[in-house]
Amino acid sequence: MLGLKPDVKAAWLDARYQEVKRSALEEMRSRYKVVVVPLDQSDLSDLRTPGAAGTAQEPISQ
Repeated sequence: MLGLKPDVKAAWLDARYQEVKRSALEEMRSRYKVVVVPLDQSDLSDLRTPGAAGTAQEPISQ
């Protein structure tokens, strides 16, 4: 990249960086499959506001 104007070099580097970043994201996403289970309306009727960590009101079975 000798002899290029700084703004041309910066634009090329930015474009290359964006391409590498996009490619890496696509590769990472291709490894995962998101499965969303349909929710029944009755599943939403018993939601409670989550408390702070460590303040659970019910014991968690292990």
